[in-house]
Amino acid sequence: MPIRTIFSLLSILPVPGPVALDRRTIGRAMAIAPLVGLTLGVITAVAVAILGIFTTRPGQPAETLLPAAVGIATLALLTRGLHLDGLADVADGFGAGQDRALVAMRDSRLGAFGALAVVFAVLVQVSALSLTIGEHRGTVSIVVAAMTGRLTATLACVRAPAAHPTGLGALVART
Repeated sequence: MPIRTIFSLLSILPVPGPVALDRRTIGRAMAIAPLVGLTLGVITAVAVAILGIFTTRPGQPAETLLPAAVGIATLALLTRGLHLDGLADVADGFGAGQDRALVAMRDSRLGAFGALAVVFAVLVQVSALSLTIGEHRGTVSIVVAAMTGRLTATLACVRAPAAHPTGLGALVART
């Protein structure tokens, strides 16, 4: 059950998840979140490698920017953009100031701070992946990055308190 739960929460992979979540199930699921990162990272690495093969011309340096952009887009699509949405919410919260942070974070509209954070994060990710592809380490780096990101989520669930008493954050906080 925890494996199905975490894959249904953190990816678009067709895994049926539970109808209702409880703290025990979500705690166990978050403990194995890096497994989702491994799976998504491998899928993305295959896409990057295949595109790298098809964009390479004999006698020319390997194309790195297009495979990197497609890799980051693939990872975003496989996760429903969950990490980018979270980043945008946090940035909008910081931009709104302490007294309005939670209101801004819960607002479904994208604010200026959130948009800027997403643009710069994606630019940095594509640039970094492009560099690692150029060093013939792109596939390994995307797998490690995807796993590390989910491990960070697992560790945050151990230590971080919930920002608000309702919602998914409150369900996973300190599990």
